[in-house]
Amino acid sequence: VGDDDAVAPLTLGRVASFYYLQYSTVALFSTNLTDELDLEGLLHVLCGSAEYDELPVRHNEDRLNAELATQVSERSLG
Repeated sequence: VGDDDAVAPLTLGRVASFYYLQYSTVALFSTNLTDELDLEGLLHVLCGSAEYDELPVRHNEDRLNAELATQVSERSLG
């Protein structure tokens, strides 16, 4: 590598590094976050983040989450 060859981070790389985000999350945000995005769309994008794939579930929390999901589904339909 010569003196003229330099490596510099791109803006999205800096964002990923600063917030400890995976590259796939930054790519998802970059392509899907727009000024016209409504709250529902924003939540879909945020829920698509790869970081949520690794969250551990505490004891019996899976049953509580299933019960909450049923209640939310019922409210959204009615």
